[in-house]
Amino acid sequence: MYKKVVCVLLDIERLNQLLKEKGVSKSFIASKLGKQRSLLINWEKGRASPTKEDIIEIAHLLNVSVDYLSGKTDIK
Repeated sequence: MYKKVVCVLLDIERLNQLLKEKGVSKSFIASKLGKQRSLLINWEKGRASPTKEDIIEIAHLLNVSVDYLSGKTDIK
């Protein structure tokens, strides 16, 4: 099964699932990262990749591990 992954460290499908589950918008995440929402869209489309720091902060904001966010484990 093909799974869209923007970079090794971020599973976009899992990120979108978490945002939906937690009722958090991309705009909220972008603002917490000090970035524009369009950057997150570019991550989804593979035009850009998040930094390690961005991924760590997103995991913290969503209260999950980096490994869960990256798709390496199903344990949050």
